[in-house]
Amino acid sequence: MSAVGTAFFGGVAAFMISLFALMLSSALLDIGPDDPIAAARWIGLVVGAIPLAMALLDLVSRRTMSGQVVRKRRFARRTSGEQTKYRHWIAIDEGTSRRLSAFGIDEDDWHRLEEGDVVTARVGRRLGYIHGVEVTTPSRHRGGTAPPPIDQAPTVLRPHDQPG
Repeated sequence: MSAVGTAFFGGVAAFMISLFALMLSSALLDIGPDDPIAAARWIGLVVGAIPLAMALLDLVSRRTMSGQVVRKRRFARRTSGEQTKYRHWIAIDEGTSRRLSAFGIDEDDWHRLEEGDVVTARVGRRLGYIHGVEVTTPSRHRGGTAPPPIDQAPTVLRPHDQPG
């Protein structure tokens, strides 16, 4: 679901729950605001504005990260008839700590990647969504031969390692 959809449904849910809670507290405990509908409306607007603000901030503040794709996953989110829609995720290991990060990604970009690819991605700081990704070094499991890393010296066989 998009940030706008999340904001809308979150705001409506917060409105309904807060309206119920405010009316119940007013009826049972005789406490609460004079106008519970106006108070519930403000609560719903604030709750709905949070994901919207996060999405807008992600538009202007993206970080660039580089690392290896260590996991690709997709989960069914909706099925209509014979067509299933999926949410796509990849986990990227930056190699700087023991912690991995998983990010949402478009279906087209997800299909272009393989586990083991070294990538550079532009990631939203707050919602964790990839807005662009490039493969810098393809995985050795792609079928083709990947070039060796530039900073690694070529392997030299010792006389006893050579076939013969």
